[in-house]
Parts: sequence; structure tokens; C-alpha cells
Amino acid sequence: MKHFSGLFYFRDNITYPVIIGLKTSHFAIDFEYGTNGKAIHIENILNGDCHGVKWSVDTGEIITLFEKDVKIMAYPSPCMNYIVAIYDGNSKRFPPPNNAVVYNLDGSIHKVITTPLLTIPDKNALKKGHSFETVFWDRNKENKLALCISVMEDEHSWVDWYQDIEFDAETGEFGDSLSRIGR
Repeated sequence: MKHFSGLFYFRDNITYPVIIGLKTSHFAIDFEYGTNGKAIHIENILNGDCHGVKWSVDTGEIITLFEKDVKIMAYPSPCMNYIVAIYDGNSKRFPPPNNAVVYNLDGSIHKVITTPLLTIPDKNALKKGHSFETVFWDRNKENKLALCISVMEDEHSWVDWYQDIEFDAETGEFGDSLSRIGR
């Protein structure tokens, strides 16, 4: 059986390791030092052009996800048996609302996920989510480590409602809303 050993983002043939842990995500990547010795936060690099994702397993195998002109972010499930990748709205292969993909460690697709219904606080109603935005770990209501996915309600970023929802990568089922609901 393969075991997860690392997650990396890449852009322009440069690979950046991702810090895996509680309440970290693709924006919680360590600082890199440029040739002038000044710290450059990786977030600034990844917010530019498209980038891809790689992960490694203990056999030395490296799995790569890349789609031209698309930003991809990913994070492992807490059990480290799956990688959940979020493709931005430019993806032709996985466009919203089906822009989250659960991968097995060997790179095969385990499930393609569709956005769930969201509870919109000011409307006291349910509304279909438009797209997945990010993935990270958080604590659930039982204080256990859980995978969390942010879902945006609207396609226009200036009026979005988002909701962070617990997600089971193995079953593809959504759980409780966690921590954030807002604009």
C-alpha cells in the first residue's frame, strides 16, 4: 500500500513544498528566499499565472496534476489516503460546480464532487453552491481533525457567500458547516 509523503505546488519549473497541518491550506506555504536574500511569500507567487500540484508517495512515485491556464490547489485528507484537488473556474475538465476531485494516492480519480446546498444566513434559505474555493483541515464539532472545503454561493467574487463544510473524502459526503459563513 502506498503512503503519502509530500505535497508540492509548481510554477515555471519551480517546485514549492506545502506545509501540511491544522488550519493550513495552499496559502500557508513557507517563505522562500530569493537571490537577494529577501523573503518572498509563496502565496504571491501562486497568485500569478497557472500552477499545478504534485504529490509524492513513499515508493518515490510522483503524481502531477496540471491543466493549461488553470490554477489547481490540493490538500490531503487527514487519513492521508486521498488528495482533494480544487480546480479554478478556467478548468475545462472540471468546471464549477464540479471543480473538486478526490484522487487516490496513485493519481486515479476516486470521486468528482458537486457543490452542495448552502445555508445563506441573510436569506434564511438554501441555495446551490457555485464553486469550490479551497480545502484545508479544521476541527469538527467533536473536536476531531476533519477535512474542510470552502464553497462559494455565487460566481461573482464581490458578492459571494461562502461556507466551510466538513467533507469526507472517502465517501464524498458533506458534514456540518464549520467555522466560517460569510461574505
